[in-house]
Amino acid sequence: MVQINHTQKIINTKVVYYGPPLGGKTTSLQTIHRLTDPKNTQPMISMNTAQDRTLFFDLLPLTVTNVLGHTLKVKLYTVPGQVQYRATRRVVLAGADAVVFVADSQKQMAKENRKSIKDLRENLEANGLDYTTIPLVLQFNKRDLHPLSPPGEMGETLNPRGAPHCLTVATTGVGVMESFVEVTKAMLLSFRERFNTMGDTFNTERIAEDIERQFTRYFVDPATVATSPVEQETPPTANTGLKPLPRLGETTEDSDRTASVSLTGDVYSTSDLETADSLVTRAESGRSGLRIEEQLQESVRSNIALSEQYQNLVETQNLLAQRVNELVALSDIGGIINSSLDLEPMLGELLGQAVKSCGGSQGSLMMLDGSSKQLEEQSLHGLERDPLNAIYIPGTGSAAYQLAMRREPLVFSDIRRDLFFGEVQESYRDIVSMMSAPLTSNKEQRGMICIYSTDPAVVFDSQHLRFLTVLTHQAAAGIENAYLYEELKSERASLARKVAERTRELSDALSMVKEADAAKDRFLSSVSHEMKTPLTSIISYIELLRSFTREPAETRREFHDIIMTEAQKLHQMTTRVLYFTELESAQQRPKLEKVALDDLVVDVGRELKGRLRAKRQKLSIRLRRPVLPVQGDRQRLFTVFTNLLENASRFSPENTGIQLAAETIREGNHDLRYPVVRLTLRDHGPGIPPADQERLFQRFEQGGELLTSKPQGMGMGLPIARKIIEDHGGRISINSEVEDGTEFIILLEADD
Repeated sequence: MVQINHTQKIINTKVVYYGPPLGGKTTSLQTIHRLTDPKNTQPMISMNTAQDRTLFFDLLPLTVTNVLGHTLKVKLYTVPGQVQYRATRRVVLAGADAVVFVADSQKQMAKENRKSIKDLRENLEANGLDYTTIPLVLQFNKRDLHPLSPPGEMGETLNPRGAPHCLTVATTGVGVMESFVEVTKAMLLSFRERFNTMGDTFNTERIAEDIERQFTRYFVDPATVATSPVEQETPPTANTGLKPLPRLGETTEDSDRTASVSLTGDVYSTSDLETADSLVTRAESGRSGLRIEEQLQESVRSNIALSEQYQNLVETQNLLAQRVNELVALSDIGGIINSSLDLEPMLGELLGQAVKSCGGSQGSLMMLDGSSKQLEEQSLHGLERDPLNAIYIPGTGSAAYQLAMRREPLVFSDIRRDLFFGEVQESYRDIVSMMSAPLTSNKEQRGMICIYSTDPAVVFDSQHLRFLTVLTHQAAAGIENAYLYEELKSERASLARKVAERTRELSDALSMVKEADAAKDRFLSSVSHEMKTPLTSIISYIELLRSFTREPAETRREFHDIIMTEAQKLHQMTTRVLYFTELESAQQRPKLEKVALDDLVVDVGRELKGRLRAKRQKLSIRLRRPVLPVQGDRQRLFTVFTNLLENASRFSPENTGIQLAAETIREGNHDLRYPVVRLTLRDHGPGIPPADQERLFQRFEQGGELLTSKPQGMGMGLPIARKIIEDHGGRISINSEVEDGTEFIILLEADD
C-alpha cells in the first residue's frame, strides 16, 4: 500500500514481479539493478528459501515534483513461482501498489502461465486487492527462445482485461525497462483516481514524460544485443545492451560476483512448505488453528522487515557518505573563500568547486546590475557565455535576469519543458537540466549561481538544490568580503588620486602665487622705471619755475608744456592699467553692434597719421572686398588696432612702411565658425623671437632688458589687445621672423 511521508516529502510504493517458476522474474530485477545502479550503491537483497529466492531492492529516488511536491521511491519485489511457496507469495503480495506479471513465452510453459495468473488473482483477493483494477503490466519474456507462443495468443489467455504488455528478453535487458516504465506510469495514474486530494497538482502527462525521460536511456536496443555471452567480449554501455545473464543452471565468470546480499538461510524444508501449502488450502475452507502456516507467514514478514531495515541502513550509509562529501566540499569552498580576497580568481575557484560538487557539467556566476536589468557574468565554467543570459526578453531583461528576480533557489529537471515550454534554442540545446540559487548578502541580492547538466544520467533534483543553496549561503559572505575589499582598494586608490589632485592644485596655486609675485615685481620695476623719468622732469621744471621767477614768458610756457606732456604720460600709464583691470573684472560688458572693419581700420590710420608722419613712416591699407562686418564693441576694437599700430610705429625705423590688410575667408583649420574676417598688421622692426611671443601677451611683459634695451611703456598693449579679441570670440597670434619685422594676425567671426 502506498505510504506518503509528508515530513520527508517521500512517496513509498511497492511493485511485485509475479509469474510462473523460472519465468525471468529474478533476472528482470537483476537487469534493472545492473542498468540503473552499475556501481551497486544500493545492493539487491535476497531472502533465500530451500530452492528459490525472493528479491527486492530500492531504486534510486525518482523525482516527480508535481506529485504533491514529493519524491517517488519504488520498491521492487519478486516472489518464488513454485507451488509450494504459495504462502510466501501471498505475504509478499500484501500491500502491492502494482504488479508486473512475467510470463514465459515458450509454448511448453503455457499451462504454467495460466496457473500462475490464476494464483495471482486468488492471492490478490486474499489480500483485499482487486485484480481488475490494480495497475498491471504483462511481460512476455524469453522471446529469444523457441518454440514461442504468439503475443496475441498469450494475450487472449493471460490478459482478458487488456492491460499493457511488453515483449522482453530479461537476460539481455530487451524490453525490461519498458515494462518497468509502463507499470510505474499506470501506478501513478491509479493514485490520482484513488486520492482526490491530489487534484490538479497531479499532471498525468507530465509525470509520464518525467518517467520516460529518466529511464529511456536504459532502454536496450535489440539490434545491439549479443546473441550469447561469448560474442560480447567487452561490457557495453547501458543503452547498447547488457552482457546476457546466465539462465538457471548456467555458470559464467561473473556468477560469483552477483550484486546481491543474502539475509536468511534455509528457514523451512520442502516438506514443511508443502505442509504449509496444504494448511493454507484448509484455511481457505474456513478452518483455523494453522500454527505452521502462521509461523511461516510471520517468518516471511520478519525477513521482509529485516531486509527493509538493512536496505534503510544502506540508504542511510549512502546518505551519510553524501553528507560527508558535501561537508568536504563546503570545507574546500571555505578554504577558497578564506585564502584570498582577490575577487576574480576566488570566483573562478568557487564556481569550479560548485559545479564539481553538484555533479554538473557547466556553470556560471553572475552579479546583478539592477539599474540596467542585466546580470554581469563574473565567472564561467565550461561556457563561453551563460546560455540563459544570452536570451534577451524585450522590456524585462535576459532569461537569467528573470530567474534572478524570483529570488529563490530553483531546479528544472527538464529545462526545455519546464523553463521554455518545449521551445529549443541554440544556447541551451545540449542542456538537460539546471538549477540556480541567489547570492544574498544582508538581505540584498547580489547575484546568482547557475549549474547546468548536459549528461542525461545527471538530472538535478531537490537534494542537489539543497546543497547548492547551502553552498551559496556560505559563498555569499566570502563574495561580500571580497567586494568590500575591492571597494576598500577603490576608495584607497580614489583617496590617493584626490591627494595627488590636491597636491597638484596646491602646486599650481603656488606657481600662480609665484607668477603673481613675479608679475608684481615686474610691475613695480616697470612702473618705477616708466614713472621715474616723467616725475623727474616734472619736479625739475617745477623747481626751475620756482627758482627763476623772472624768466621770459616764452620760456615759462615751454616749461609748462614739458610738465603737461610728462603728466599726460603718467595719466596714460595709469589709464591703461585701470582699463585692463576693468576688462578682466567684466564690470562693463561690450556694447555689441555691427562693425564694418574696413571702415574701422581706415579710421585708425587717420587717428595715427600725425605720429606716422613724424617718423616719416608710410601706412598702406589693403582691403580685399567684400570685408564682412562683425558683431562687436567698436570702441574696444578701435583700441586694439590703435595699440597694435602704435607698437608697429614705435618699433619700426624711420622711413619704413607698415602694411594693414583685411579680407574674408570661407574655410580654414581654426575652431571658429566660418566665414571669418582676417586682419594682418605687418611692420619692419626688429621682430620678436618665437620664445618671447607668448610671454609678451602677459601683463607688464616687454621685450629687451630692463636696464639696456627695454622699450618705453608698461607692457599693457598686447594683453589688452588679446583680452578684447578673445572676448569677441576671436583669435590673435604673432607670425614673426627675427630681423625681418613682425606680423600680427587677428581672426573674428563674420556677421553674415
